[in-house]
Amino acid sequence: EGTMDKSTLQALKEHSDCRSVAQALGVKSDQRGTRYVCPHCPQGKSPALSVQKNKFKCFRCDVSGDVIGLYEFVTGRSFVEAANGVAKIAGFDLENKK
Repeated sequence: EGTMDKSTLQALKEHSDCRSVAQALGVKSDQRGTRYVCPHCPQGKSPALSVQKNKFKCFRCDVSGDVIGLYEFVTGRSFVEAANGVAKIAGFDLENKK
């Protein structure tokens, strides 16, 4: 649970997706599941967090990133903790890269 090499991180990103991570973390979505409520923006407005397979972006607070970045953004965890969290959600074995 220390550092991870680039090939392991790339394999993890290819094996996981932002929508599954957002749902697993309890981020609320619209009825179509295409826009999510940003956990850092003021509540009461329409969902502004766009979540696609490999990336996310909040059009209100202008934060964006990949699947590991989404986990960090939502939970406030470190990069390594986020990578481990994404791996757990995706059922990805970090040691064996699958």
